[in-house]
Amino acid sequence: MEQRLIEAMQGGLSGTTSELAVATHAEVRHVRALLRIWMDAGIVHVAEVVAPRRTLVYRYGKAPPEAAGAAAVRQPRARPVAEAQFDRWPQLDPEVAAAVDAMVRVNARDS
Repeated sequence: MEQRLIEAMQGGLSGTTSELAVATHAEVRHVRALLRIWMDAGIVHVAEVVAPRRTLVYRYGKAPPEAAGAAAVRQPRARPVAEAQFDRWPQLDPEVAAAVDAMVRVNARDS
């Protein structure tokens, strides 16, 4: 599978991971993993970013200087840090707890 993909891309085939998987009769997840490894090694590059879903189009070879910015597409964006971290479970208000306890005791006594 790896050999078919690299030969097809050397022959001029470029495309998204799904298109490359169909063209080489391989699974998308395998193609995606290979492209990630090859991109880190500089064997392939992102030639185009299709806007609606930010789909990446891969091409064999090193990226030309004007396309070098496309490599930044794979860089994860920093997530904003919340100013205050909230507890998952709020603390029990002692006044509310006392009121509920009193209501339960009154209802239990009346029954």
